[in-house]
Amino acid sequence: MKEKKVRNIIWIIIDIIIVLVVAYFVLGYINFFNISKGKEPLFDGKVSTYEKGIGNVTVHNYAIYKIVSYEVPDTNVTYSMKLWFMDDIK
Repeated sequence: MKEKKVRNIIWIIIDIIIVLVVAYFVLGYINFFNISKGKEPLFDGKVSTYEKGIGNVTVHNYAIYKIVSYEVPDTNVTYSMKLWFMDDIK
């Protein structure tokens, strides 16, 4: 009986962690769409900007994921959502 209670508590903890991770990524997609439309994100992480080639790269870092915008003057702006370990621009 005691082993069953411990197993139930472990499954409850795993379920809570999964729900929090899913909620974090849903908020991430909302932030991605807000940034790509030129609006303010719901919450802002660390923002850094640098030049790469002929364009400017802006990175909004949210620990697990990051939103990268690559702007080539007078041409276009591309947005991408990447995990923390991926390169910003190839």
